[in-house]
Amino acid sequence: MVNTELGKLHNTMCTQQFSAQQTFAMALGIHSPGFGHGAEIPPDPSVVSSSSWNMSSGAERDHFLRLDAPMNNITTTLGQTAELHCQVSGNPAPTVRWLKNDAPVVQEPRRISFRSTAYGSRLRIRNLDTTDTGYFQCVAINTYGTVSTTGILFVKFDPAPTPLPGRPSPPRPDGNGAHSGLTAIVAQPPSSYTEIPLSHMLAC
Repeated sequence: MVNTELGKLHNTMCTQQFSAQQTFAMALGIHSPGFGHGAEIPPDPSVVSSSSWNMSSGAERDHFLRLDAPMNNITTTLGQTAELHCQVSGNPAPTVRWLKNDAPVVQEPRRISFRSTAYGSRLRIRNLDTTDTGYFQCVAINTYGTVSTTGILFVKFDPAPTPLPGRPSPPRPDGNGAHSGLTAIVAQPPSSYTEIPLSHMLAC
């Protein structure tokens, strides 16, 4: 009799324990009938989200944008070629824009061009004219930010040529812009002369 009652009590306790485990599993969204008998609990979603966020933050820490050297100023003369260099680096690779006096630089076939290089970008201007004088700026942009640097290009006229010793100087323009071709001639008195009587001159 006593053993029978103990058996019923044991079965009741086991049933209540299994029911409690099923209730806990349902609260976690687990509907496997094998829960409580070796079934595994899936990972906490918050842990997965945290790992993904850490990986994203690590990738963002690798992003950067840096100006490696300022742009240099250039002074040159008509007809020459000038190259301006924009030395920047970054991750991701930055996009570079060129400006002249705050306006975008317009490329011209066989005269004005710019292209990407290993160090950033290069602007080349051939057959320089005085109108090419100005402030040139390169602006580099990526997801990290923006950097810029400015240089001055000054195009001047050729200096007047210096005459070589022993050679005549080239004619210079007069006030009206025309070259004077006049040559000054200085008359010299005769080295000797013969006196002619006045009567002979009247007879003629």
